[in-house]
Amino acid sequence: MNYLENLVDNLPQARQGGKTCQRLELVTCSFVTCRDMFRRSPMLWSHRLAFWLAVVVLSSVPRAAAAEPRAANEFEWLRHARIFILDAYAYPLAPKIELDATKLAETMADMHANTLRVATSGNYWLIPGTQFATAHDLGGRDILAECIAACKPRGIRIVPYVRTGGGVAAEIVNPDWAYRGSPHGKIRVWWDLGSQRSAFCWNTGYRQAFYDLIEKLVTQYDIDGIYFDAWKIFYRFQHPKVCYCEGCVTGFKKATGLDLPYRQNSRQYTDAEWKTIERYHDWYLEELLAVFRETKRRIRAHKNIPLIFNLNHARHIRNTSFTHPRIVEESDAFLYEMSNSMLQRAEGTSLAVSHGLAVWPYSDAYHGYPRIPVYEYGQQQHIYATIAFGGSPTLYHSYVFVDYPAARGPVREAFGTFARNAEWVKGFRPEPFCAVVWNDEDPPGHAHKSLWDTNARLCTTGAFAACLDQHVQVTSLLKEDLAKPELLSRYQVLYLPDICYLSASQLEGIKQFVAAGGGLVLTYATSLYDSTGKRRADFALGTLANVRSIKPDSELRDKMAATLAMGSGWDLYLKARPKQNVLHGPLARDLIPGAVYEPIAVTAGGTVAADIVMGTDSAPLCPGLVVSRYGKGTVAYIPAALDAMYRQSRIRQFAEFLRDVVSHVSPNGVPYEVDGPATLVVNMMRRGNRRVLHMINWTGCKYESPRQNAYYIPPIENVVLRYKIPRGKRVTHVGLFVSMDYSHRVEKGVLYVTLPRIDKYQGIAIELE
Repeated sequence: MNYLENLVDNLPQARQGGKTCQRLELVTCSFVTCRDMFRRSPMLWSHRLAFWLAVVVLSSVPRAAAAEPRAANEFEWLRHARIFILDAYAYPLAPKIELDATKLAETMADMHANTLRVATSGNYWLIPGTQFATAHDLGGRDILAECIAACKPRGIRIVPYVRTGGGVAAEIVNPDWAYRGSPHGKIRVWWDLGSQRSAFCWNTGYRQAFYDLIEKLVTQYDIDGIYFDAWKIFYRFQHPKVCYCEGCVTGFKKATGLDLPYRQNSRQYTDAEWKTIERYHDWYLEELLAVFRETKRRIRAHKNIPLIFNLNHARHIRNTSFTHPRIVEESDAFLYEMSNSMLQRAEGTSLAVSHGLAVWPYSDAYHGYPRIPVYEYGQQQHIYATIAFGGSPTLYHSYVFVDYPAARGPVREAFGTFARNAEWVKGFRPEPFCAVVWNDEDPPGHAHKSLWDTNARLCTTGAFAACLDQHVQVTSLLKEDLAKPELLSRYQVLYLPDICYLSASQLEGIKQFVAAGGGLVLTYATSLYDSTGKRRADFALGTLANVRSIKPDSELRDKMAATLAMGSGWDLYLKARPKQNVLHGPLARDLIPGAVYEPIAVTAGGTVAADIVMGTDSAPLCPGLVVSRYGKGTVAYIPAALDAMYRQSRIRQFAEFLRDVVSHVSPNGVPYEVDGPATLVVNMMRRGNRRVLHMINWTGCKYESPRQNAYYIPPIENVVLRYKIPRGKRVTHVGLFVSMDYSHRVEKGVLYVTLPRIDKYQGIAIELE
């Protein structure tokens, strides 16, 4: 901890005031509670603090406001690739090599796949001439060279997979390269993916062997990028994540003057020893960054190709217990292994894309049946959705299509649709309208668990789901991006669902956004906690929303207790006030389901549009929806956690309520409306004067459990799009990705497109001038 405190104290910018000092506020304030938590979970908290230090440095570096990341310019193909994976942990490369590269390339060409991620390593290595032991049955073969020879003439890009730390077959791990979990030199061995495995440590001769492998790949093979699995900190290390190899022991001693402590029982470490371990974690994280940067330098010295790596999940974009934030920023793309649901796909893909990152999400889930086709329309619809939200669909068990040509149809149809309409995919980015801030951290004691839960993740996913299901153009946004006015200015609405803590720079970015005319939606406990996790006396954004937190008197406490049960409302509702103009249709006259809420009072300038009421006689308890003006913008505060309840129940009124609120605060209303069920997933992409509305049919009850396959999807009939034509523009072209009879007309500045049915997917292409 003292090491981190010294880093903060010695940052030159900290003495100069201004924006950097505002960003440091979060770091310095966080020390208070983190000290008490180190003993219980030292790595988590040291990495969280290390991350915020990195954010300080990252956000202090000047950069052009409009600059696009490298992947958006030189490596645009990363954003719309159609990817097959040839993995070394499964058929046809394990447990024995059964690959026919020519047949695979023919299959890919037939199915319109244009990128192959091919393994060079796994439990064993699959190319000759390196310091790493090869598979027993490799013989004179070179798997990468075979795939290049078969794929390149067919226009298929080749991206070799490189094992990056982590575990491989124990029998081939050079003892001098191994992770050692104790000073006694014992090498850990475990079973995983069909073999006994051991892990490498970067502070051994493994580092140079890895560099030599990279040099061989970029100088001897015609490749289009390199995929790393993965730049993960302490990959396969055990708690407390300390390696006692000679390189770690001597390297850490040289850097800090400290010896690495060791106790067989981690509960016996002293406070001083935990602090030393924390310093080791920080030192090792920087060593990992150094390896990444040297690897990148060596690649770019020979070829200008992209670096892709396995980030695994959206939650790791800023998780320093997974990797260094600089590695995320300095890579060109990353892969998600997450594929639990359509909601997770849309939210996670849009989160990366909104931050300027290229992403390759798996379009199928892990399973243990690589030799038989188990997918049909579920996989196909996830492919459509991946591209619709700006990602590149990635298929894991893809060799099965070589053996089962009859199973190719759904993937061939999806990939072929985008191949034929490539000019309406390349260079497109999501239409920026409503940004829902992503969050998964609750202050201590804030989350509630019962029959109906309330926590940060449910609120954020519920908010995103409500917008998605109501066909509100939505993207997910990193919380750190709230401190970037030039990025926020792209959007019309910011939605902060139970974002309990916001730094000074983030609060300032939000205020500037609203003052300039943006719309703001706040729910539940947003801005009601400080950086130490303590509840504030009032909302930090209370002056924007014109509300203040109140402590209920005994009468209100009793009424609240009587109307809350099992984690949510019990005969508890919201009711719109007469003459309000926020809620429409049945919401304006009927009772609306309620949820747990923050009791508030309204200050001067706030207008109550709806009340939280008891079922009996609709007796009011406290304001339930407050709208106000701040500068040129509109703010809405919803005290109840309606978004969390929607995530768990999918009760329609919750989503309709949130849709009306988003539309009200937007300076220009919503950009389009779609007549269709919530199971019609839509997203608009844009490039210059071109727009594409992607529409994915996900009809059927897919909400019960994750990773579900679909073998029948009923069509959706009579879908109507109403697109609000931007002021000063006119429509010059309307077309469809999937050919069918349809009609369109322009009336009073609105483009109407009527589709008699959508079977699996449709894309509406619109040209403006």
